[in-house]
Amino acid sequence: YGAVKVLKDEIQFDSRAEHSRYVELSLLQKAGEIKDLRHHQVIPIVFFGIAICKYEADFVYNRHGNLYVEDVKGVETGLFKLKYKLVKVVLPDYRCFIFKKGILKELILEKGKLKRIQLPTGNRKW
Repeated sequence: YGAVKVLKDEIQFDSRAEHSRYVELSLLQKAGEIKDLRHHQVIPIVFFGIAICKYEADFVYNRHGNLYVEDVKGVETGLFKLKYKLVKVVLPDYRCFIFKKGILKELILEKGKLKRIQLPTGNRKW
């Protein structure tokens, strides 16, 4: 989809936007706002003991005791939407976000469809 890979400090990023978001999340971790930042975390999707697939999140971190899954996207493919739905069903305690064009939105699964909730800008009270 035209994304340019970035190699910085021996870490491979799928795009400049993903690298930029990593820098921002790293600063939040240094400030104590988030903990346990992980990049390209593989999340196994297991349903009733059956391994369905694996989902590789761009970022996973802990904020105020909640697990957050975040992806940086330019294009939301059908496969991405399906796997995100599976994450929401199998791991309902995870809060899922998409970072697109500099805007962070929470993804909510409602009646089988992904709903995007834009978070307030400026103060980042998420």
